Amino acid sequence: MTEVVKRGGAGRLLIWIFAGVGLLAAVAVIWLAAMLIGTGRFSRSHDPAPVAVKGQTAPFSVQDVRDVRGTGLVQLAIGIPGRVGKVASSSGRYDFDHRNLILLDKATGASRKLLPDNNRSIMEFRFLPAVAALDGAQRRGEEYIEEDPDEADGKRVPPAAYYVLAVAQADLTKQDVLVGNISDGRQAFLLKNLDGIDRMWMLTPTRLALVVREGMAVHYKVIDVPTLKLVLARPVEIG
Repeated sequence: MTEVVKRGGAGRLLIWIFAGVGLLAAVAVIWLAAMLIGTGRFSRSHDPAPVAVKGQTAPFSVQDVRDVRGTGLVQLAIGIPGRVGKVASSSGRYDFDHRNLILLDKATGASRKLLPDNNRSIMEFRFLPAVAALDGAQRRGEEYIEEDPDEADGKRVPPAAYYVLAVAQADLTKQDVLVGNISDGRQAFLLKNLDGIDRMWMLTPTRLALVVREGMAVHYKVIDVPTLKLVLARPVEIG
């Protein structure tokens, strides 16, 4: 009887040993797979990449790089780290002093700056499609999302066609608004000396509507973007 018990204990011991060896082998396989996958990926730092700006001593850097939807372009946000800018953009909010936006063609490498220099802060920028905004959107940007059963997620977002930049003046008390066309790069400062933009949307596929503040007054403006012309300016009666 004692011999049977001893044999049973030895069997259980062998089972535990084989189980441990199997577990170690599985861990080794997982570790090896992770190492092999890791060697095939590009390891990138999340720290902003510093860049040299001619005639500037401030520590400029590439703060953000992302696609411009549906255009074949990449947007590079150039700014000064450590200075809170709280820029409102099409892609969210930037927590740095945003000074320029560069559009880079992914196929050719050709690029263009939207501002001639980096001396002024960008307070807000938007990429907008050549599509009239839909009513009933709960958040900014969703006013252009349409239901489309042919899309994987059931929604269709039109490509960007225009851009709007609100650029601070030197004393930071006023803003000038730059409006441009993505396709050919034509742009112009069409609104100046504003205190701020409260709302903007595409009224039609070619016309941009804005509610802006000028001094102590509120105004409604409409811009025809392809021709870069202000076609309507009307004060909003407050009381």
